[in-house]
Amino acid sequence: MSIEFGYCTNVHPGISLEQVRGQLLQHAVDVHRIRGGQAPLWLGLWFGESASRELSKPGELPRFREFLSEHGFQVRTLNGFPAGDFHQPIVKHAVYQPTWAEPSRLEYTCRLIDLLIGLLGDRKQGTISTLPLGWPSGTNQGHAFHDACSDNLLAAARYAEQRAAETGKRIRICLEPEPGCSLSSSSDVVEYFTDYLFSIEPDLTAAHLGICHDVCHAVVMKESQQEALSAYRANEIPIGKVQISAALLADFSGSVDTRPDDLARQLAEFAEPRYLHQTMAGGRLYEDLPDALAAAEKAGQWRVHFHLPIFVEALAPGLSSSQQEIVTCWNYLKNYRGVGGGPDSLQKIDWEIETYAWGVLPQAWRPATLASGIAAELEWFERLVSG
Repeated sequence: MSIEFGYCTNVHPGISLEQVRGQLLQHAVDVHRIRGGQAPLWLGLWFGESASRELSKPGELPRFREFLSEHGFQVRTLNGFPAGDFHQPIVKHAVYQPTWAEPSRLEYTCRLIDLLIGLLGDRKQGTISTLPLGWPSGTNQGHAFHDACSDNLLAAARYAEQRAAETGKRIRICLEPEPGCSLSSSSDVVEYFTDYLFSIEPDLTAAHLGICHDVCHAVVMKESQQEALSAYRANEIPIGKVQISAALLADFSGSVDTRPDDLARQLAEFAEPRYLHQTMAGGRLYEDLPDALAAAEKAGQWRVHFHLPIFVEALAPGLSSSQQEIVTCWNYLKNYRGVGGGPDSLQKIDWEIETYAWGVLPQAWRPATLASGIAAELEWFERLVSG
């Protein structure tokens, strides 16, 4: 089966347009070369707030589009989740700013709509993944917060509708549920779409809003891929994008010949300071892996929001990845024959490998070069979808 898929460039640091271009020259060009350099290399581009403003200046977008074409890169999706510097020394909760209740999130996303329209080429549709409203702390929760988020999301959808009428290119904004966020699970998503978005603007919501399903995130929330995806299908919430990712699993059940203290020490190597690694342990979701290591009983299976290379199946006795859940996700969507299913539906989904944590992996698991690691991921997924 043939589908278009690529990798997300939020793995590359760079908050200016010059830095974005430099990172693509340094890494994506090598990925393309390793992959043979013939077929286009599909990129899910990430532009933070600063780079998006620069790219919106007169003349910059045509020049960037020419740059992409020159190197054999093509684009059909953008990652609009992190608006700030995603590679600063400590990111943690800053990745959830601004929330969808704030005008700056709307402005940033509308700017991305314009940029993606200009980068699609002959394609008529594209997607932008975005944060699931925000992190629920302080005033960022409750009905008033959800109302404000809905107002801005529907304003972004109206802007996408306006630009579709002007250009013939339809952009879908895809909320990406993430552990611990305002929308953590498929049930949160269904409730929010039903109670807020569909109840206010059903046609606009169906046309320009949807879901970015991240495989790793569902695993951490102990949702089966079938449960999450079926919930979206049953409630007619469009699945616009799938982020192909693998979570870190730790087996404290005693089924492997590793002492719990030794396994905890190995797991602690992944408790790095840059990103938030939400951890499901003992039926409770801990905000970060260090919190779980300090407080949770060393029992059962732990599920950690740490995006491992998708070609990795096992790391050490007791430590593995949720790679098989990627296979399950693919098989479900490949074989789905309900309303909106069938082979054509696979082509309408933007498939993106999103392993952004290469730079914070324990040294033993880092590839010789970033390009070789990304290319190996693309090869692994290609074998899956071609099998």
